[in-house]
Amino acid sequence: IDRGTADGVRANRTVVNSAGLVGRVLRVRPNDADVLLIGDPDLVVGVRFGAQGALGSITARPAPGVPTRQPGELTLTVIGDSPVEVGDEVTTLGSPNSSPFVADVMVATVVSVDPDKGQLGQTAAVMPSVDIDTLDAVAVLVGARQ
Repeated sequence: IDRGTADGVRANRTVVNSAGLVGRVLRVRPNDADVLLIGDPDLVVGVRFGAQGALGSITARPAPGVPTRQPGELTLTVIGDSPVEVGDEVTTLGSPNSSPFVADVMVATVVSVDPDKGQLGQTAAVMPSVDIDTLDAVAVLVGARQ
């Protein structure tokens, strides 16, 4: 992105657009920064989903035995025994001091639930709310200036 430390951008800050989570700031220089995008295999996001706000994580790396994903789909892994349903909205859990992720940012919607094949946690396919292929304007949530 074309903003950096001169603009208050720091590493490990949430990057969003009007549709939801884009990623997090990875590296920053005085006038620009690199962003690790949602869907990158190295990005894992703690999330809440469903009406009860159950916990899980989203990653581009599906667990072994999980069905093949359609292009753009990511994997939600449920923590615990909470039910997951098609149509559940998925939002960021948030991080301590909101770094790297602030809470309650739209991340994805559940598009299919995987069959239970004895995995440690239930899994589901989710479609990110942001279309990375058509990104234009983004915002970095920088917090209060110090």
